[in-house]
Amino acid sequence: MRGLYFHRTGKLLPENLTVAVTLTTQDERPPGHFIAFRDLPDNDELGHYPGVFAYRFQVFPEIQNAQYWALLLWDRVILTVAFHDPGCTCADCQAKRAS
Repeated sequence: MRGLYFHRTGKLLPENLTVAVTLTTQDERPPGHFIAFRDLPDNDELGHYPGVFAYRFQVFPEIQNAQYWALLLWDRVILTVAFHDPGCTCADCQAKRAS
């Protein structure tokens, strides 16, 4: 995930970043948050190897700069990763960096 984030943003994710992760196999129903994310407008699938690896991501400034990434592996495994943007300038993040 850190490499893909760097590829898209040119920035490094901190090694100690807190993330929420889900893993869904082909025999499981995708989680509701993934379905809602997948169906958002202007949320095109990215990646150069459809069927092997594809992904989508969005930043949600209205939800404390949350980022949501969804990766599809071999058209069978869905991996979702959500985290608070490490470059966020909200008051909470500024206070954490100041301490």
